[in-house]
Amino acid sequence: SSSSTTSSSSSVIAMFRMFDRVVEHTTAGLLGIIVLYATLVLLWVILGSLIRPADLMPYAIMVGVVWTLSHSLLTKFKSMQQFAAVRTKSMLDHALHAIFSVRSKDPGALKRIEENLLKFKALQEEVCIAMPNAEAELKKKLFVKAAPLLAQEPSQRKVASPTEKLDLSSMEEVNVLAKKLSLRPETVSVLVDSFQHAIALKRSGLCSEGGGMGSAAAMSALFAEVRHSTLFSHFLKPDDGPEYEPTVLMLLRKLQNQEMENLDKVVARSLTRCLDWPRISEEVETFITTTIADRVINNVVEHALSPVVDGSAAGTVMVAAYELVYLKFESTYRSNPLQMFVDCSIVLPEEIKLEEVHHVLSTLVDRQRSSEGHISAQGLIQAMRSLCLPGDAVALTGASEPKSYFWFTALIQVLQGLGWNNDETVKRWLEIRWKQLTDGLCLFPYSSTREVNALILKLSGGGLWQAAAKSLLLQTGLCGYVGCSSNAPPSASKEERKKSVQDAGTKAKEIQEADAFNLQVVGERCTWTSEVEDLWKALAVPREDSQGLDRIPHFLPSHCVTKFLESLIYLPSDQESQEVDLKPLSRSSDDFKDLVWQVGPDRSLWHVQPGRRRKLRGIWLELAMEVFGLMDCIPDDIDLYLQCQAWIPDPHRARFSGASGAQPLQSTGPSSVCHVLELEKLRAWLTSVYFKQNTHCTFIQFKGIVKTMLECDIPDKALQEDVFDRCPKIEDDDKGELRCLYDLGAALYRYTGHGLWCSALGMVAKRILPAGPIRKIATSSLATSFAKMDKDQRGVLQPSEALELLENLAVPGLTCDDLTRLMREELGLQVPTPELNKYFTLMDVNGDGVLQSDEFVQTLRFLMLDFFPHRIMRSMNLSMKQISAFVLLVLVVIMLLFLLVTLVVSLFKSGSSMDSVLHGGFSGIFGVVAKRLSDEGLGFEDTMANLEVKLEALLVEVMAPVIGLSKPMLDQFKRLLANLENA
Repeated sequence: SSSSTTSSSSSVIAMFRMFDRVVEHTTAGLLGIIVLYATLVLLWVILGSLIRPADLMPYAIMVGVVWTLSHSLLTKFKSMQQFAAVRTKSMLDHALHAIFSVRSKDPGALKRIEENLLKFKALQEEVCIAMPNAEAELKKKLFVKAAPLLAQEPSQRKVASPTEKLDLSSMEEVNVLAKKLSLRPETVSVLVDSFQHAIALKRSGLCSEGGGMGSAAAMSALFAEVRHSTLFSHFLKPDDGPEYEPTVLMLLRKLQNQEMENLDKVVARSLTRCLDWPRISEEVETFITTTIADRVINNVVEHALSPVVDGSAAGTVMVAAYELVYLKFESTYRSNPLQMFVDCSIVLPEEIKLEEVHHVLSTLVDRQRSSEGHISAQGLIQAMRSLCLPGDAVALTGASEPKSYFWFTALIQVLQGLGWNNDETVKRWLEIRWKQLTDGLCLFPYSSTREVNALILKLSGGGLWQAAAKSLLLQTGLCGYVGCSSNAPPSASKEERKKSVQDAGTKAKEIQEADAFNLQVVGERCTWTSEVEDLWKALAVPREDSQGLDRIPHFLPSHCVTKFLESLIYLPSDQESQEVDLKPLSRSSDDFKDLVWQVGPDRSLWHVQPGRRRKLRGIWLELAMEVFGLMDCIPDDIDLYLQCQAWIPDPHRARFSGASGAQPLQSTGPSSVCHVLELEKLRAWLTSVYFKQNTHCTFIQFKGIVKTMLECDIPDKALQEDVFDRCPKIEDDDKGELRCLYDLGAALYRYTGHGLWCSALGMVAKRILPAGPIRKIATSSLATSFAKMDKDQRGVLQPSEALELLENLAVPGLTCDDLTRLMREELGLQVPTPELNKYFTLMDVNGDGVLQSDEFVQTLRFLMLDFFPHRIMRSMNLSMKQISAFVLLVLVVIMLLFLLVTLVVSLFKSGSSMDSVLHGGFSGIFGVVAKRLSDEGLGFEDTMANLEVKLEALLVEVMAPVIGLSKPMLDQFKRLLANLENA
């Protein structure tokens, strides 16, 4: 039965469709036949009048009269219609202005709005007063463990205007919308004000008894409850028992555990950065070939040869020369001037007897003698300056270039400034090498300090001394802090171990503060453990020119520098180590280079390269700082590394006590301490000791807890400067990265005052707004509205601001029913319901079911300029349908007159040829008369300018009843038009 019914319905539908097609084709065919017939008749009349003028000329005259009359009528009607349309649009703009300006001045509405405003202000003040009492207990609990400086009453910011507009609040936006809609800015401004009045009237019930925000006590209690439950309760310790901890600590542990899951990945990334051997090789080469000579040695040499630097070699010599010359000139130096060089420690007594030394010094003195051959005290001082100071150098002969002379005492001071230790400054060896390098002169002539730099490098054979090697370690980030380890034995007490860690930390920080290119300071502060000394001795070579001396200085050849660095990082390889099963340290690394770092069965670290695998000793301090810098849960604090080194784990956890395979360097004494740290020991110490005892966090962690976990979206800058940085720093935190969580909770309370953040306001809105479209709209627009209200971008709105925002969310705009009531009941504009629904749907761009201010303006604009113009034109008989009917009527009258004339002429013609002339003449006369009569009936006999004036007056008369303007609206409308004409 169902299938037969369906089949029958399909047949009926098919029949109707076929019938529609038949009617459509028939109508089109008939219309085509009529057009064709009319065209043929027209051609017949025109061509016939040319061939047989006597018979068809009257008909041609009739066609011309009809064409001329219809064209004239249509042209004037079109001009009238265009003028009326333009003026109608302009007048409707003024009509809109008049309608809504009268409405906005309604005393009753203004009174209700003022009453509502006063109620709302009172509610705001009462809530602000009630909030401190509502949160008294919360504040007391928050500040129990907080620093005393944070225990201050939070401030509440006041808002200037509790009814601040959230939509079109600036004239710039009004002008943009007016230009977009082709309206005057004054009209748009009035419409916006009227919208705000409508919204204010609609909100009048919110502050009344039983309304959504009617009770200050209820609102303050709700605000306090939401603030407590969503944020501040997490900083408080639960009342269930002492073993429970605040939620924020558990959130911190969660963040820490999440980061610890990536520890292997971070270590692999850090190893890739720190052990980039091509980069390290370049830095080593640059250090040896350029930095040492051009920067380090050159600075020390210039310091030693500067007479104005206190304690410099040149300064010491010149001070001695001034003192001795004036003291002993008459007694000694006048007769034996060369003795001055011995007394000032430039040369030794036996060296001055050498012929070459005697010649150089005598020449320098002789150049200062007078023409009579006398030498003065000032001349002797100048001779000393010529010898020691590069800027006062003189040439010994006319053909030679000026040279200064470097002496042995200055060499000793330079070597001390370069950090040479006692084993490297063997005096006997230095004296022998000095004579060799000066060719027995005991003075080193030079034209540039670069020659002195080269002299120093010759002493070390181009190799590195220990201070230079220590500087290189610091610059490459490879075990530069090897001497900074806790040296407390395993049997030491807790206090002794703590003291040892503090001493090591102090030493590391002194190294950190030192200039890496000040080799004297670096050499003194960077001490090496005995195992590192052994590695140095194994690679450093003695000078070959020792000549059988007992003490021989050792220097590290340049080709062994990289090998020395590798020996600090890697353990010696053996055949057994090459057969260990390895797996990548991190399989989820972002860089494929990180895959070269692998771990063995004992979790020791390996560096695997094609054809080569090397086992790392462990994690050194610089690598640990790189790891800490990449992890938010660990501050960049050297003390943490040292505390982990000194930590003695549970004996049952043997893998952390040396069984992991990351063996320390073979020590030569019982007090030797490994300079590296096992990865698994670091992991175990962080998770079982540091994190469990830690109640501090970094800013990154605090931001993650507050913004991500607790959904309190305070701007990062404000969260750091106004909350995090306001808390006191943690003692022994080197970089000031940590803050106590309890202090942070109190500081956050102070920052927020008694206000609410965006997510908290969302919870309040859900509590006070009924379920339905309004709540949905409020939830979706909350973030945008919050941002507009939060002018200073603090991320928090105080109670008065929060209440205003909630009021705006509760009444986000005008519904279709509100628009209908406004148009019909309040304004008296009788617009059909279908038209209102149509324009409301079209202008509700975001589809939220309400009109905001810009949508409201657009709706009224299209309603007034699309719906009413058609009605006005019909009232003025200027619609296209009315014009067509009138023109057709005139043409029919003319044709009837023509037929009458034709009939009369045909009946009374006397057979002569004058009938055609009479026929055509009467046709033309009747055509002219008909046109004149039609023009008089319409007023077309007047000029177009006067006609436009009459049309404009007619528009004003017609518009009032068509739109439904009241007397005040009509008066205001006429005033606006009068002002426009006067302007």
